[in-house]
Amino acid sequence: VVFFLFCQQSRLKNMQQHKASIMDLSQVMNTDFTFSKTTMEDILARYSVKSQGSSSTTNKTPATVKTALSTLRQAYARVHGDKPEDFGDLTWLTLANLKKPSKYATARPLFEGAQHPTATEAMSVPLEAGTIRKNLENFRSVLYSADKHLNTIDMETSERNRLQKTYDAAFVEFGVLSGKLMMAEQNRLSTREPSQRQQSKWVSWPDLKTLLKTVIQSLDATFRAAPDTMTVTENKKMQRSLQFCMYMMIPPVRNNFGGLRFIAPQEENVETLRESDSPNYILVKDDGAMELVINRYKMDGRSQSMDYDPDTDFEINTDATRRFPLTADATLTKYGFNPVKLGAILMNYWTLQQSLLGDKNPHDLVFFEMKRDQSVVTMTSEGMSTRMSRITERLTGQTLGSTMFRTIFLSWFKTKRPSMTEREAIADRMMHHVKSQLNTYTKSPQKRAPRTLEGSGTVKKQKLTVKNMHI
Repeated sequence: VVFFLFCQQSRLKNMQQHKASIMDLSQVMNTDFTFSKTTMEDILARYSVKSQGSSSTTNKTPATVKTALSTLRQAYARVHGDKPEDFGDLTWLTLANLKKPSKYATARPLFEGAQHPTATEAMSVPLEAGTIRKNLENFRSVLYSADKHLNTIDMETSERNRLQKTYDAAFVEFGVLSGKLMMAEQNRLSTREPSQRQQSKWVSWPDLKTLLKTVIQSLDATFRAAPDTMTVTENKKMQRSLQFCMYMMIPPVRNNFGGLRFIAPQEENVETLRESDSPNYILVKDDGAMELVINRYKMDGRSQSMDYDPDTDFEINTDATRRFPLTADATLTKYGFNPVKLGAILMNYWTLQQSLLGDKNPHDLVFFEMKRDQSVVTMTSEGMSTRMSRITERLTGQTLGSTMFRTIFLSWFKTKRPSMTEREAIADRMMHHVKSQLNTYTKSPQKRAPRTLEGSGTVKKQKLTVKNMHI
């Protein structure tokens, strides 16, 4: 890493004569040349930044191309104020422009002081250092691909050279900062120190378990009442409550519940899963037992490969398929999980939703968006993330996502001094390795004053009940 930084800094120093012409958007003369979304998709897949000696991984897979494009669109919005279908000539993609006040109110800044003048408090908080580094590496992928693409098209040599010098200088600047951030991140991880954002959001696992009891009581009360009708708002609340339970009653997985559906054994086939785009599902067996089946996830070994075929996500019982029966388990019970109760909640939830929606939920989706007099719509992973943020903010005052749930639980788990066998069992349920459990997720949070469970801003800690619970 030190050698990488030295090379990048030396290269940057040799480019100082060009710096004035590339650092300020107002000093850059844009040409008629522009990169469309289609062109960017093609060249990102065509050219690998790995050959440039970057610390990032190859950008040829569909998932990483999509991520790079999304990152580029956000950057364009910060600099220009909108998200078009083309990205201009990319001379605007510089470190200096991204450090200026953003022109897009709903994009969090990369750097301190770069937020939009009217941004909300949440949208004024800079991204985490690790996320910034990922953004920088995506920018480098974009610039490297653009540089290579210019060599394949007919244009004036002087114009090609001007653009390539601009890309090269920005590429190096992004690389220098990325290297520095990587070194700082490695130092922080070695001490298990939570990031600043993690520290600001930290809610203890015991506090979350206390909240869970009340959420379960609320759901059970709804199931007992068995209402004949339910408003869209009420149904969303019930869905959010179930989502919270699924991250608390079994070891928390990643954001894998978009498109989740209930299916019977006779429906467990490729055609059924494909018709609702549900690679992950809950199998309801003939005896009422339930099993969570995960086919598509981060470590599935398929979706990140260069020859990824999305149809393989719907194949039954592949080497990557993970099956988690919601039955009694000694290790899970020891650490406060209750898969049996979760199975009962899911059965009552499924029964009630069938009664409420009937044919409007033809695929028995677990989570969905509702529209008046129309069939329900599948929830995306982004929508699931938003809902989780909503319920946790209302319960704790903090927006917690799946990664934060995993971090909080595993940090608490470490304090219980689990055996290696128990660590392996929990890692298996969370679909990662023990190494990730110890090196990535486990933190040593600093002691701080207790936070109210209500998130109301009051000093006095209130007891949460079904009656005053706000979801």
